[in-house]
Amino acid sequence: MPIPDADQEDSMRLLYRVLDDANHSFGPPIPKGQKSRFTSVFAGASVFVIIGIFFGVAIGLTRQLEPISDTTRQQLQERIATIQSQLSQTQETLEANISNVDEIRANTSLQSQQIRNLNSSISALELLSGYTAIRGDGIRVEIQASVTPSYEDGVDLGVVIDSDIARVVNGLLAHGAIAVSVNDYRITSKSAIRSAGEAILVGYRPLTPPYVILAIGDSKSMLLEMKTGKTGEDITEISNTYGVRFSTYEMTQITIPQSLSPVRNRVPIRIIK
Repeated sequence: MPIPDADQEDSMRLLYRVLDDANHSFGPPIPKGQKSRFTSVFAGASVFVIIGIFFGVAIGLTRQLEPISDTTRQQLQERIATIQSQLSQTQETLEANISNVDEIRANTSLQSQQIRNLNSSISALELLSGYTAIRGDGIRVEIQASVTPSYEDGVDLGVVIDSDIARVVNGLLAHGAIAVSVNDYRITSKSAIRSAGEAILVGYRPLTPPYVILAIGDSKSMLLEMKTGKTGEDITEISNTYGVRFSTYEMTQITIPQSLSPVRNRVPIRIIK
């Protein structure tokens, strides 16, 4: 920084005094108006003195700044090390959280798959148990009374009775049928086929002729049973003895309704996405 004017005058005054004392020290007083022979010598010396002063000041400032610079550098290094340590800890925490999230996702996906499988099993059981309607290929069996009544003790033996329908239904269920209905009434494990007087009941609901039995399942197996199986032998004997008529047809895209029995205690299961 530049030296103020006042300071310059003071320093020059001091320098002149030093030079004046030097002149008196090295020789007699110089008459007024006469130049001293030592002027140039002391002028050069004064320049070296000033340069030395500046060097001394610069060296002193450098020595004072060096510790400050070292201290600042050390503090900066320590701060950088602290930040790096915090960053490493944060990265480890993040990796741990990501691992936990991946594990949770895997468990959720597994549980969702298990729930889907369970719902699929429930849907299949509902179809089989009659809680939902079902559509597919199968056969149609129609049972009608004899054209010529055959009375014995006042009873017409040519009419269709509950055991005729039950025999056909049981034969179909035992040989490939997954769903059966009689006159659009779904047959389930709770259904009972029986008679009440002259009426035939299915699950306490009366039927009216003709009696149509629909079965969805393995058509070939069911047809074979109705023709050459034990069920076929029974209905052939009934037809030959009492004249009851049995007609069997193979059909496609049969619709069997759901059971009319009330569905209780059903709880929906949600799929987690």
